[in-house]
Amino acid sequence: MSKKAVDILSEAQELIRDPSKWTQGALARDAEGRSVACDGKSACSWCAMGAVDFIGEKRQEDEATYASIEALDLAAKQWPGVRSPSPGRINDNLGHAAVMEMFDRAIQIAKEKDQNVRPRNSDFVNYIDNYHPLPGAQPFPTPKGEG
Repeated sequence: MSKKAVDILSEAQELIRDPSKWTQGALARDAEGRSVACDGKSACSWCAMGAVDFIGEKRQEDEATYASIEALDLAAKQWPGVRSPSPGRINDNLGHAAVMEMFDRAIQIAKEKDQNVRPRNSDFVNYIDNYHPLPGAQPFPTPKGEG
């Protein structure tokens, strides 16, 4: 992941930090509450994924946007007690505070990947080492002295 992924995640989180700018059940909504394209001019609230897509489109950073989505997905997969966790499930079922926490986790994942630092949770490390959703994605390198 790149610093740009951290930036996109941070901007997306900031975009929906105010609960009035956040939505559930759609990528984005207009002032009337209708589902709209997340990059549409009428969009005024976004779900977690819609916010990442909106910021990524605005910045025209496709690779960093994909890396941001991957980090958000990995953050969701850590969620305890949620069956088949995903950013959408966290967003639509657990509420705004959980979404903010998911972004905090995703930003940390992106930073750790930038620094080639393995996350602290060993079960999560095993998951990440075997998770390659993007073409050409490589596993985390094993730090010196491990493995």
